[in-house]
Amino acid sequence: MSAHTIPVSVSLNAITFLPPTLVANPAGGLELAVVGLDRQVYHARFTGSRWSEFQPTGVLTEMAPALAVSADGVVHLAAAALDWSVV
Repeated sequence: MSAHTIPVSVSLNAITFLPPTLVANPAGGLELAVVGLDRQVYHARFTGSRWSEFQPTGVLTEMAPALAVSADGVVHLAAAALDWSVV
């Protein structure tokens, strides 16, 4: 396995062994989800010219998550929890 490193900015450095998930939002920004080495899904947002800090979602998984953004800008996260239920 290789690790994906995302060195976009100092605050966005992250290491994951799963592919990151990236989607565009209606405001022209980006939504990024990664699974940390602790198996928790983290979310960051790009608006204009900078990334937010990664925020923990409380979701634990061993698989890459999926992201979708609805037309009204609501970000939806889907992931297989450790017990394989979909959250």
